[in-house]
Amino acid sequence: MANLSVRTLLSHSLKSITIHDDDCVRDDDIASHPAYMRVDVGKKKATVIKERLAGTSPPSTVLLSLSGTLTSDLLLNYHAVVFSSGPLSREEIIGLSEFCHAQSPPIGVVVAESRGLLGSVFVDFGSPHTATEDESFEFTVVQMNVAGGSVVVQEQCIHLLVQQGDLVEFAFCHAGGDSADLTWLHRRQFPVVQVAPPSGLVVNFGVSPLFVFDLTQHTRLKLKKIRGTRTIQHKSYRENIVAPQLVACPYYISSKDNERNIHLHSILHGLYSYRQRHGFFPQVNNAHHAQEVVNLTKDFVANTAAAAAFGRTVVSVQVVPDALTLEVARTASAEFAPLSALVAGMACRELLKFCGFGCPVSQLVYWDLLDLLPKDIKKERQFQHDAAGSVGEAHVLALFGRAAVERLRDARVVVIGCGSVGCQVVQNFTQMGVAKGVVVDGARVKRQDLATQSAYCEADVGLNKAHAVQTHYPTWTSVPVHLQQSHHVHFNHSFWQPTDVVVSTVDSDHTTLHLDDECFTYEKPWVLGHSHGHHTFTQTFVPHITERWVETKLLNTSSPSSSSSPLFLLDRVTALRASISPPLKSLPHGVDQTDSSAFEIHHMVQWARTVFDDAFHQSLVCLRATWTDRIGSSRGKRRDPAFIRMASEAYSRCQALTSVAACVDMARWFLEVLALKM
Repeated sequence: MANLSVRTLLSHSLKSITIHDDDCVRDDDIASHPAYMRVDVGKKKATVIKERLAGTSPPSTVLLSLSGTLTSDLLLNYHAVVFSSGPLSREEIIGLSEFCHAQSPPIGVVVAESRGLLGSVFVDFGSPHTATEDESFEFTVVQMNVAGGSVVVQEQCIHLLVQQGDLVEFAFCHAGGDSADLTWLHRRQFPVVQVAPPSGLVVNFGVSPLFVFDLTQHTRLKLKKIRGTRTIQHKSYRENIVAPQLVACPYYISSKDNERNIHLHSILHGLYSYRQRHGFFPQVNNAHHAQEVVNLTKDFVANTAAAAAFGRTVVSVQVVPDALTLEVARTASAEFAPLSALVAGMACRELLKFCGFGCPVSQLVYWDLLDLLPKDIKKERQFQHDAAGSVGEAHVLALFGRAAVERLRDARVVVIGCGSVGCQVVQNFTQMGVAKGVVVDGARVKRQDLATQSAYCEADVGLNKAHAVQTHYPTWTSVPVHLQQSHHVHFNHSFWQPTDVVVSTVDSDHTTLHLDDECFTYEKPWVLGHSHGHHTFTQTFVPHITERWVETKLLNTSSPSSSSSPLFLLDRVTALRASISPPLKSLPHGVDQTDSSAFEIHHMVQWARTVFDDAFHQSLVCLRATWTDRIGSSRGKRRDPAFIRMASEAYSRCQALTSVAACVDMARWFLEVLALKM
């Protein structure tokens, strides 16, 4: 996980990054860590990671490696430190984090763990720490007493994001909030007088005690905090062992298991107790080792319960289910690549908030993926991998059994888009044993991509992204074009039929619409995932089981595509399709393709074409609104031949925009239509 963390931090141009890990690379590390190769066995991990990432380090960042005992005096030379899953014991982390917490100004501490299917991130930026909110989470109001000022929201975590003195804003989800009798509340800001965990607030509305407001008579009401500064009181890592400041993981918000976070906290420290006693974590699928972890976890729970009777600073833990402890313990020595990538990304994001921009986690979050385990798994005791060590099947074998390994080995996975997310997806699939993957991307590698897209190196600059990925992952097949209808030679029946699952990381409505049609036609499940800055989006679609992507767009789009539109369902789908731009086509230009910078110029022309086309494609949106107004409450216009001819001509013209001249002709025609209507 250190390799993932360092690579992520390198993309943010920090002044210096120092890696410390005196453990040597072992054979078992090759299967689960893409930074290590067979020739690295016996070398120090910190040295190997530094050598691998030296080529991707920006000129402004100094990348160093540190050897020897990590002492508190050494930490005085740094502003922040990340403790990842490494050789340090819990006692060593406690001592060093206490030292960092006591400094003035404090040294930021992030503790990231990835143990099998259990991950955790702990943050301590000292007390007090002042942060500027970078975003505001919306809460759904379920109860409200305006006279008394009490507000209750649906989410059980408002006390973690809102504090006394903050300003909150109320807003209705639909236009009904703009009516005259609700202007006192809609889009207005009010101060928070008191926070009542986990879902209550007391707000100063400044209205008469006789004022009556019935929330049930109005549309859904939302609440969010206004961006501003916030003072946070962080506790040390030692204090969080007995009194953890737990953050509700979004994965369990809808779950009935409200005690899962505190149970996972107890199990993790049971694992640490096992390591302190034996010097290593329990072996994979070893029943005797797992049972000892169960007993140590019970001891931890009993000790905290006894300490809680003497003070309020200790949280009493309820009995931890033995089945949960056994599952976590039997997988603790394995590594699940997607979870490690997630934990590393969260740890780096929290570390970057140490400068004050963004509100950090307060303070401890757990995330487990135990629900992925098959119920009839045959547990394997031995780690097994191929002689070359190129396929990471050992950990998948330990976690999910031999049937899962064989299924992944034979699976045909298609990854569309080889950007930051796509590269990480290919890497994770490869580490899990997928050998028949296909990557699709028509773009080329740029120099700035080296910092954020993990699959590329200096030698790949200027190459097609799909070809570059295939170079580093030889078992994968590359398709060096964009996914478009015009490329039917590449994306035909023989391409889609043998595919098992599709992952799209392209943030393009046109590409997504085409993929939605193809996957529905060939009945292939697919996953849509992409990121924008600190925000990510993931959604899964399975034909005939979940709704289609185009259906979700209909539900989230305003008139005339929304369900309240006077148009019929098929007309709404047609309007939505018409609003999505057709595939971009290359413009002819006199650029020598042998020029090393030709692809840069090509992308500039494509970008200019996109901006130009998008401006004229707004004409279709305007026409769509005009048609809706003309139809009104009566549906007779859709049977008017003149109206149908005008609509068909407008749609055909917008679809035929293949050159700048066509765009100009479309603009001229559209202006003539408007002149006639006026």
